[in-house]
Amino acid sequence: MRRTDPIRFGDAWNEFIKSTPSVARKIAAAKIPQTWAQLVGNRIAYYTRDVKVESGILTIYLTSAALKHELFMKRDVIRDHVNKEIGMRIINVVLIK
Repeated sequence: MRRTDPIRFGDAWNEFIKSTPSVARKIAAAKIPQTWAQLVGNRIAYYTRDVKVESGILTIYLTSAALKHELFMKRDVIRDHVNKEIGMRIINVVLIK
């Protein structure tokens, strides 16, 4: 349906995102590495070398062996926390490397 009244670009963009869930999921997944420090806190972010999200898999590269072991034991908690903060179920598996 075509609109006759003007619409703000931001409103049009938000409407587009809501109408295409696959795009919304990709945008939300792209935000995870950018907001990593806010999601997990400064202590974990300090020892994080890289964070990648691909096909529902969150891969976390750490520099501390002790922290790797600790986070390995809390993979499910990390997955649930990240999904909750993002607002949708994006992460299915967490890999710690």
